[in-house]
Amino acid sequence: MKNLLLRRAFVLPLAATFLGSPASAQSLPSPDYREATVVVFNSEVPASRRLAETYAKARRVPAANLVGLPLSSAETITRSEFVRTLADPLRKTFTEKGWWTMGSGPEGAQVTASTRRVLAVMSGVPLRISEDAPAAPPASPAAPPSPTPSGGQQTDAASVDSELTLLGVPGATVAGVINNPYFRKDEAFATGAPPAMMLVGRIDGPGFPVCERLIADAVAVEKSGLWGRVYLDLAMKGAGYEEGDQWLLEAGRTFGTGGWPVIIDAHPQTLPTNYPMTDAAVYLGWYIRSPDGPFLNPAFRFRRGAVATHIHSFSATSIRGQSNEWCGPLLTKGAAAVLGNTWEPFLGLTTHLHVFSARLLKGYTLAEAAWMATPALSWMNVVLGDPLYRPFANRRTAPPVRESEEFQVYQELLTRHGASDDHQALLRVQCSASHASGAFWSR
Repeated sequence: MKNLLLRRAFVLPLAATFLGSPASAQSLPSPDYREATVVVFNSEVPASRRLAETYAKARRVPAANLVGLPLSSAETITRSEFVRTLADPLRKTFTEKGWWTMGSGPEGAQVTASTRRVLAVMSGVPLRISEDAPAAPPASPAAPPSPTPSGGQQTDAASVDSELTLLGVPGATVAGVINNPYFRKDEAFATGAPPAMMLVGRIDGPGFPVCERLIADAVAVEKSGLWGRVYLDLAMKGAGYEEGDQWLLEAGRTFGTGGWPVIIDAHPQTLPTNYPMTDAAVYLGWYIRSPDGPFLNPAFRFRRGAVATHIHSFSATSIRGQSNEWCGPLLTKGAAAVLGNTWEPFLGLTTHLHVFSARLLKGYTLAEAAWMATPALSWMNVVLGDPLYRPFANRRTAPPVRESEEFQVYQELLTRHGASDDHQALLRVQCSASHASGAFWSR
């Protein structure tokens, strides 16, 4: 994935369309991850401890599952510091508390059974592991690597969180990507992933008030489900870049069949700065280095609980700023679930957004959906937001909510009556007239 800024140009009128057809899939039953969740915080940062306590209370995680470690306050640490201050002390805690049963595996000693499967990492814990060994020359941008890791990318740099997924495999090789055994699974992590693997998500962002909001939003929105519009911004870069656009288009079809109004920008330029991106519950885009388009409008806000990701090589280089890169700004604008990359991942090894979207809509947690859609471990990926957040689990059964009623009615009509282009237009007229709202009109 090239790291280039696109030349700003006048944006042509939006190529907007609604995709949809009947949807009947029901959300999946969710395992109770409360007892299985370990909350990790930086004991040197008082706000990190308070955030851990807030999260544990909101998710009813036992107090005994809170683990504070004296860590650096920097976002980036060395590999040796990661092992010495974070990985080894965590492994010691798991062993001493009897949360793990150890045995032997291909990499030596590893976990064969575990009662704790989820790591909720709090703000204050370092984000990135810097490279100790020289990296191989980057692959040609015109020929990105296969989505299945082959070990060709040799670097020991990684996100802290991706490395923590391998906490139960102490001897794992770290000089390059490791195949994710949970990739493309369609089964709860509790039963579908090896016991040595951890499910990792991070409550983090530009300031502790944002982090506290992530917790509150996830808990609140789950009661009624997430509702609104889906916005997809294609890159349209041509040969060698089609894969990212195909992910977004497939995600659009998935949301459309689930009864969502989906709006697609099919122009090479991004959405214009003041484009009225109203009721944005999901945003997926890619390729621009820094926030652009509607995100430059000071008045723009996502709907509460929104899922938002812009694929870029360095979208999570830092998540503390409100205007640099992508993850921090998306969180600042109100998103509750954001995916990013701490270093260059190459496109095929980023989270595959079509798989991520499909799993979220089935009712999986944010962390489950993200790691099901990510082909590599010990790599660059990070999941920002409550790892137990299930934004779509209750959309079928929740009572009507005033601020989302149009979207609930639209989904119900679409599910009942089908979704040809003509029928969708009729449904938009009916919904707009019956609710005195223009929410479903598009150009």
